Amino acid sequence: MLDRAGMLRHATEWIAAWNRRDLKVVLGAFHEEASFRSPRAVPITGVPLVQGKSAMERYWRASLARLRALEFSLLGVVCDVEAQAMLVHYLAHLDGTTFRAGELFRFKDGRKIYAEALYGDADAHFAAPGTAAPVAAAPA
Repeated sequence: MLDRAGMLRHATEWIAAWNRRDLKVVLGAFHEEASFRSPRAVPITGVPLVQGKSAMERYWRASLARLRALEFSLLGVVCDVEAQAMLVHYLAHLDGTTFRAGELFRFKDGRKIYAEALYGDADAHFAAPGTAAPVAAAPA
């Protein structure tokens, strides 16, 4: 079972591995039977759910082959140690496009059994801890 420090370490190592394009490290954190859900998988795989570590490797290799530039910037991490779940919030910079993303991870025996990618836009405001998020005025 991962503790909070282990989850935080996993998040920073995961970001660094993607920035190096190091699929061996990225995939090493997954169980063989893990699954990954992302709407960005559909153009490559035909489905949003990629099942199994070998299928995830094929999908991510194909995705990386299409990208000239990739950089993730960590914004925050939310850990639920009891549930063995973690949400990593980051900015994704891909080929000149920037957007916010979150990845939900579920762990089993210290490795990921499930991951799901969630995407937003780069212009939305993210409030720092202890501050209020900007609120848009209601239409008159």
